[in-house]
Amino acid sequence: MSMEFISFSCRILILVTVVEYSFVEAVCGASLVMLHSNAIIFYYLVFDSIKNSSISFVQHFSLIFAIALILYTIYLYMIRPRNLQDHFYTFITLLCFGYVLTPVIRTLTDTISTDTIYAMSFILFLTSFVFHDYAMIAPLVSTILSVNLSLAASVCLVSRVSSNESAFSLLALSMLLFSYWPQMRNILYRKWSKSSLILIIFSS
Repeated sequence: MSMEFISFSCRILILVTVVEYSFVEAVCGASLVMLHSNAIIFYYLVFDSIKNSSISFVQHFSLIFAIALILYTIYLYMIRPRNLQDHFYTFITLLCFGYVLTPVIRTLTDTISTDTIYAMSFILFLTSFVFHDYAMIAPLVSTILSVNLSLAASVCLVSRVSSNESAFSLLALSMLLFSYWPQMRNILYRKWSKSSLILIIFSS
């Protein structure tokens, strides 16, 4: 009787925890994963173009500035902060500290071989997939850990660019793609779940 009772209890627990999703909901959820992968691929493409001097620093900076302006404007519009001055101070602080510390960050992994750096960045980005916040409640979700893993991967890669300005631009881009962009994307998803489908079309 005890084994039957345990088996019956387990079945009840399984039925309670099962969540059914429609096809559209499943596609919208999968598109969030694709959006995160697109952000990582875009970062690798920008890094490769800088490393191979495919684009100039001015073009690279203009691209990042345009992305930052669009994302931050939409982000402020969605959260509607009461005090814009605090956001301005935060921006200035990140800008100053980031630029001052860039030479130190760029030389942190100079002694490590390039192949090891690429392998480390790949593993870190891959691990960030596991803990990334896809606008859902799950035991493995850790936004802070996911962001830190992505930034650590970025720190590995910036050691392979030739100038501090390019390194600073890559660090700024990583903050945009792996910190601010997921927040904005999740806010949009919670307000309108089909927004992820539109975003995946534009980002692809």
